[in-house]
Amino acid sequence: MRATIQFIQPDRKLAILTKLLGIIQGIGSLRPHILAHGVLLDKLNKNDLEILKKALTNLGYSSYIATDSTIRLLIANGELRTLFGLVMPIGRRQNAFAEIFWERGFTIENLPPDQAEDLKKRLETIATVITAPDIPQPSIHTVCGQVSQADGTPISTVGFTVRAFDALSPTNLVPRGNTVALQTNGNYRIDFAWQSDGRKGPNLLVHVFDPQGNIVAEGRKTSAAIQEFLDITVHHFEPETYALTITVKNHATDASLPRVQVDAVFQINGQQLIRSGTTDAEGMTLIPVDESFFGIGHTVEVLFRVHQDDQALDTDTFIENLLPGNQAVEILVTVPKAEGELRIVRGAVRQTDGFPLPDVIVQAFDRDMRTETLLGQAVADTQGFYEIAYTTGQLRRPEKARADLVIRAFEPEGKGMGGEIAVSGIIFNASPQQTVDLEVELEKFRGPSEYERYLAELQPLIESVPTRELTKEDLHFLGGKTGISPKQLNYLRLDAQWSFQYMLLPAVPYALFRQGLPPDLRRLLMEKPLRLQEALKASLAQNIVPAAITPQIDQVIEQLLSLDDSLGFELELELEAEARQGAVSGG
Repeated sequence: MRATIQFIQPDRKLAILTKLLGIIQGIGSLRPHILAHGVLLDKLNKNDLEILKKALTNLGYSSYIATDSTIRLLIANGELRTLFGLVMPIGRRQNAFAEIFWERGFTIENLPPDQAEDLKKRLETIATVITAPDIPQPSIHTVCGQVSQADGTPISTVGFTVRAFDALSPTNLVPRGNTVALQTNGNYRIDFAWQSDGRKGPNLLVHVFDPQGNIVAEGRKTSAAIQEFLDITVHHFEPETYALTITVKNHATDASLPRVQVDAVFQINGQQLIRSGTTDAEGMTLIPVDESFFGIGHTVEVLFRVHQDDQALDTDTFIENLLPGNQAVEILVTVPKAEGELRIVRGAVRQTDGFPLPDVIVQAFDRDMRTETLLGQAVADTQGFYEIAYTTGQLRRPEKARADLVIRAFEPEGKGMGGEIAVSGIIFNASPQQTVDLEVELEKFRGPSEYERYLAELQPLIESVPTRELTKEDLHFLGGKTGISPKQLNYLRLDAQWSFQYMLLPAVPYALFRQGLPPDLRRLLMEKPLRLQEALKASLAQNIVPAAITPQIDQVIEQLLSLDDSLGFELELELEAEARQGAVSGG
């Protein structure tokens, strides 16, 4: 039997899904049945199919099989929540898949009659369930093979794709299955659904596309069997040329080095090839890389040699396994230190409220009347401290015995450097051991939120253990190791648990707890919406949680309030379970 489920009150999405999950888990073998066979969205027209496939692609969900009028959603990772995560709206993002799902419902097939009726009865408060005999479904066909060059060498270039069609006529090609990427050994496999229309099998046409989307080869098989092997030859194949965009920097100062020669030594299957370039004023050069380097089984290792004025500069930079495509490479070299006496400038970078700013980039300059010479650079540690060493030989004017220091701090930006957030005054005739502290105004740079800092600090310690699964013993250990208070560690764990269980935006529960709201969901939902909103805004203003939450405050409050219905359903399920248990015990 098949059961088609259409929801009665789709505006109560979270509550409905919570009850639906409970019912599925409570009916015998229904959960493993859905995990094995998925659920079906049927009676779809061509436009519906395109909308749904595009929506699933945008959601990063590829576990589905599409036919002319259906989409069968398979369950990724063996977890039903993965499927239902597709149908919950997130913020203001449009989700066409969710819209169609809630409007039309879905179908579970191949159910025993008693199980279908049981499901219908249990869902009557939230959905209309229509049961009917199963409809014969299309069979799943497979076509696979290898794509090779004219000389028989398999094509291993990244970016080639393969697509299958049913050629009803020379101009009427019906796509079958999904577009698949060619594997590194030239192999491909496409699974697709096909239902006979009187023919013994589809008139299979397989197109091969190059990385630019051009058709470069095809294979055909009339009246294809349910499993076909179809090798395809690409007769005209012109490899691409990629580029290594190389930047050479002084390891000590992070300054770019112009006019240095770079030799890229390619080691390819025991063969050596050298290509060279000279850096421009920005310290950059391009090294061409042929696509032919990347044959089947080839590992391309790249070593770098750097010379400045005929002097070799030491570098540890290398690429162990170069992959096809354009790539940026930063080569850090050791430049011999200029002669002179060693000098050190150190200090701390803090906000005006005294909070230390880690990871800030600090640079020291020697100031002359109209110029500044970079002496060195450092990254502030977790307490905001930095230390930069330089020598008097680096000073632009040889007669200077002491630097006129200017210290600048910059916001970190990815792997680079962002805007300036603080600058010192000029320290004339700086002492050999000079201390310069910098103060950053709050509005200029907030730095990572407390929530982000704590999670970053915990990550190396908890490794692969999800935060929501931390035990009391784990929290005790982490508190001793990091100094984070047990209460706040527990808030982080609860935040992860609620985000997972109720699909809340991460950091929202933590923001509420940090403003003194109860870490108990039923008690929390007794608070007035205005109080919840004020708590969120306070945590944002105090940089306790990421500012990215700000545009979603209204949606977050609405989602929190909807949990009230969900808890009601959970309580109802608990009472039903207790009643059934009591009946069993009494019997």
